[in-house]
Formats: sequence, structure tokens, C-alpha cells
Amino acid sequence: MTAIPAPRSRNALPVMLIGQLVFGCGLAVEEPWLSFFGLVIFLGTYMLSSALRGPARIIANHPARLDRPRQRHSRPTAPPVTPPTEVPRQGLPNPAPTRGDVPTAALAGHRKAACADATTVRIGPIVPLTHTGPAVGWIGGTPHLPDHVDWPVIDGKPALFVAQLDCSRLPADLWGGLGPRSGWLVIFRPVSGRGSPAVLHTEKPGVARQPPEPAAPPDLTPVREDILARVTGQPSTIPRWPVALHSAAVEQPARTPSPFTAIPGGPRRPQPDLDRLGPSDKRLRPFDWTSAMILIEVTLSALDWGHRVISALDTCEPGADPARGFLARLHGVSGSVTALRTELIRARDSGLPFGPDLCDLMFTALDRLQIESGPDHGGTSTTPGLRPILADDQIRRDYLHWLDRYAARLYTENPAALPAVPRGLFETWWAWHADRECGWLGGTLPQNVTNAGMAAKPVALLHLPSSRLMGWKFDHRGSFGVYLDADALAHGDVSSAFGTDPC
Repeated sequence: MTAIPAPRSRNALPVMLIGQLVFGCGLAVEEPWLSFFGLVIFLGTYMLSSALRGPARIIANHPARLDRPRQRHSRPTAPPVTPPTEVPRQGLPNPAPTRGDVPTAALAGHRKAACADATTVRIGPIVPLTHTGPAVGWIGGTPHLPDHVDWPVIDGKPALFVAQLDCSRLPADLWGGLGPRSGWLVIFRPVSGRGSPAVLHTEKPGVARQPPEPAAPPDLTPVREDILARVTGQPSTIPRWPVALHSAAVEQPARTPSPFTAIPGGPRRPQPDLDRLGPSDKRLRPFDWTSAMILIEVTLSALDWGHRVISALDTCEPGADPARGFLARLHGVSGSVTALRTELIRARDSGLPFGPDLCDLMFTALDRLQIESGPDHGGTSTTPGLRPILADDQIRRDYLHWLDRYAARLYTENPAALPAVPRGLFETWWAWHADRECGWLGGTLPQNVTNAGMAAKPVALLHLPSSRLMGWKFDHRGSFGVYLDADALAHGDVSSAFGTDPC
């Protein structure tokens, strides 16, 4: 039995309002009897109204009343409309059903293209490389281009290579099923960081191609000079890191993640304590001639920088005798390191292999050198103290930065080229960053792209965040994005790709 609620009695509502008004006036004038009188009016009216509504509810629920239709809310029922039968015209095919002027099949295709960003696939570097899975391509390094394909030029300058992806390994539902599923996508960015990226589609990967002219990659950490280039004689480049698609697809965050923010759904690993280690740690000791010279050049660079800073302060204050004494001692330490570098270069050029014994001799010479650490503000002494040169924070940070870049270059070219002890430490470090610095294919479009008006139905081809693992930093948004119109992607035309800052 279905209960039909009866309407509240309209005659009782004004009386109940009067009771509330009397009750409020009694409180305002502080007369208890007036408040009590108003409460009695309100409660009495409410109880009487409830008693009067009881029979009405019973009558409303009576079976005889339920069988009769309620004429008050009844509406005439429209007769069913029978669609007319369409007769095909003679000599012409029967046209497909349409919605407006657009065929239903075309509308389905447009909806499919509009929903192309529904699938988000995480893509990230493979760490460790000794247990590689099926790589979908690589990021960084150099591209593989056929001989007939020219290196793209953006704003009059050769573009920077970013990534190369194997289309045959992409998921079928990525980008709504649009785009090529054979050949390779090769993605470049402008040197200045602003402007439209360049995307090429080649049927064959070709051979490794060097850029027409060297260009500095977007470095994550601002450094005074390229120590690795000074040691090796070659510019420091981004390592060629193989990437794979992660098995679990996750939703793209609403906002672009910062360079070191974990993407939801990614694995969680404890952060290795690499930043607190120094050159004296056995896992970070030099293991070949290049890593040994990196430590020497980093030390000389830090000493030279400190000498220039103190010299500038001494020029401003001619009477600063303690500064002159500090400069003299700093100059003496720098001379000792320079002499050590000369001996190491002579040993290297003579063909002597770099081994543990030679490394111990080098550290014995460096451990004897001390520099002033400044006054002890936490204690009572105001005179500068001495500490080993390898304990200097600037030397420790710079050495870790450039050793990381050099180790990543060796590791990505041949994992076995990096000795087991530093490889175990760096693999833990790189895997921690790879988990948190994944890019993605497809996904939800950023707001600045949807409002740019560059395409009617934009699709997100690729997003890559700034990455300490890769050693690159993109613009102020912290990521590099490539987008393309769905119609162009459906026809395999990738020449009209644009970025977050189109020219």
C-alpha cells in the first residue's frame, strides 16, 4: 500500500506563526508569562493540526481511493508516433541516417576523437637496464633518422631532440585509436624553450644522427661551467635512456606535476641518501681516469670560485688583512691540487691503468689539504676553523652532480661499463627518480591548451616532466607537452604539432 502524504493544514500555519511571534516578544521584553503563552499557542495549534490530518491520511491510503486516478494531476496521453517508412529513390542509394547535416558515422568518429585523451599511459625510463623489458623507444641522446630526412629547424636554429617512439608498440586505444601504428615518431623542441615543437614520422628508424651544431640541453641544475666537457673534451649531453610503457594506466593529475612530485599510482620507494654522501665514500670514489679527473677539476673550480669571491670582497675593503691571509692559504691549496693534477695526467698519458692503489694515493694527497671553514658561530670561538678539502659542501655537491652525469652516460651506453659498486648505488638513485618523473601519453589536456584555440579537437601526444634523472629542466610549467589536432592525427599528419607556448 502506497502512502500519499496529505498537505499541511493552511489554516494552522498563521496561528503557529502568531505563537512564534508572541514567544519571541516575551523573550525580548523579558516577560516569562508572555513567552509561555506564545509557546502554548504554537504547540496547541501544531497538535490540533496533526490530529486533523490523521483521517485525511487514512482516507488517502484507502484501497478504494488508490484505484481511482487522481484527476488533479492527470495528463492526456499522446498517441504513439509511428515513424514514416522511407522509400528508397530510384537509381540512388538510400542515404545513411543523419543528425542535422553530419552523418551518424562522422559523429561517432568525432566523439571518438574528442575522447582520445581518456586513456593515459605512463611512460618512463627503464631502471635497471640489466633487466630490460620491451622498450617503446628512448628519450635523450640522439635520434635515428633516415638519410633523406632533414634535421628540423625551429626559429632558424636546429631543434633539440627529445624522444623517439616506436608506433608499433603503442596501445591500440591510445589517442582514441588515432594516429600511426607503424614507423617511428621523432619529437624535437625549440632551443629557446618557446615555440612549436617539431614531430616527424618515419617508416624506418635510420641511423644515429648528430645535430648540425652543438646546443646546450635545458639543464636542471645551474652550474658555473661544464666540468664533464673540460675533462672529456666533448659537450655534456643528455644520456640516451630507453623507456617503456607501464602496465597500469593512471589518470593524469589535474595540474602538471612538479619535477620531483610522485605521480599517483606509481610505486613508492625509500629515497636513497645519496645527497649526503661525499667523495670519500667508497661507493662514490673515482673508478677510472675520467671520474678521477672530474674530482680534481671540481675541486679546482670551487677553489678558483672562492678565490674570486674573496678577492672581490678584499677590493671593496682594502684594510681587510684576514681576507688577504685567507687568499694566500687558498692559493697554496689550489697550487697543491694543480700539481696533483699534473702528476695524474702524466700517469694517464703514460698508459698506467687507474686502479684502487692509484685512487688511494690520490685521496691521501687530497686528505692532507685543508681549507678554512669560517668561524664557529655555535661555540665561543670566533676564529676560522680548518676542515679537509673534500668535506667542503660545494665540492661535494658539484662532484656528485658531474659524477652522476658521467655514470649515466656510461650506464646507458653499456651497463657493464659502470663498476658494480657505484652501479648498485646509482641504480637505486635512478630508479627512485624514474618512479617519480614519469611522463605520459594521452590524458587530460591542460587548461592552457584547451583555451589556446590552436586546434578544434586537440590530443595530447606526449608529456615529459623536468627530470633530475635525465638532467633537463623545461620551462616554468615544469614539463614539455606536444599536442595535435585529432583530425590531423587521424590522417597521419603530424606536421602541425604545437606546444604549450605556441608562437
